[in-house]
Amino acid sequence: MASTPSWKLIFVAMLVLEMCASQAIARSLQDASMVEKHEQWMAQYGRQYKDNAEKALRYKIFKENVEYIETFTRAGTQPHKLGINQFADLTNKEFQASRNGYRMSSYQKSSKVSPFRYENVTAIPVSMDWRKKGAVTSVKDQGQCGCCWAFSAVAAMEGINQLSTRKLISLSEQELVDCDTSEDMGCNGGLMDNAFEFIINNHGLTTVRESHKVSLSNLYAKGEHPPVACKIVWQNEQKYLVLERTWQRQAKRNDMNGRNGGETNGHEGR
Repeated sequence: MASTPSWKLIFVAMLVLEMCASQAIARSLQDASMVEKHEQWMAQYGRQYKDNAEKALRYKIFKENVEYIETFTRAGTQPHKLGINQFADLTNKEFQASRNGYRMSSYQKSSKVSPFRYENVTAIPVSMDWRKKGAVTSVKDQGQCGCCWAFSAVAAMEGINQLSTRKLISLSEQELVDCDTSEDMGCNGGLMDNAFEFIINNHGLTTVRESHKVSLSNLYAKGEHPPVACKIVWQNEQKYLVLERTWQRQAKRNDMNGRNGGETNGHEGR
């Protein structure tokens, strides 16, 4: 009878070992699945690393991001969605550092404040999807360039132009990045207000298609300009984004941390 407790202890120990082994196998399978997912992601986006150390670091970040997305998706508590895209092996700080070129510190507020025509309007919808209005172009990728300021300014012009003329034209961010260099600094950052001033002074902005035909910086260096597709004009002593017809609207900062459509802050859209 004295040996009964020993057998019970042995049985419990074996049970614990079996549970640990099962958990270890499950973790190994999960890790193997994640490794395969990472390899597939690398192939899909043509991602390469300089050595095994960098690959191990990027895999760790990729794994954390994917696990966050999966946990977020299972919870199902938010109206937006997260997904794996080409930035999945970057941290939030790395993503923002490579793409957020908004330079608020260089902005000096004007003492002149223009009145907003619709400040007393109350009959407005709770939300508005400008894509359904046809005022948003297809997704553009700024790549490894901190020129969100240029994309923000151009997106404002594209949308207002479509709402004014019913024509959606894809305008050139490249013209701003290459040629608006007096205050803005291309891929090293800039400000939308400066971009608008540049467009006013240069009597408009060209299209993406035209910007692909010639070196814009070389063209400007010769004192020449590409064909104008859209412009900003003055009216009643106030600065309006008119674009051929009266429209009073000022672009706001496009500081999206989102990596899958800018849908949320934090671990968005990896």
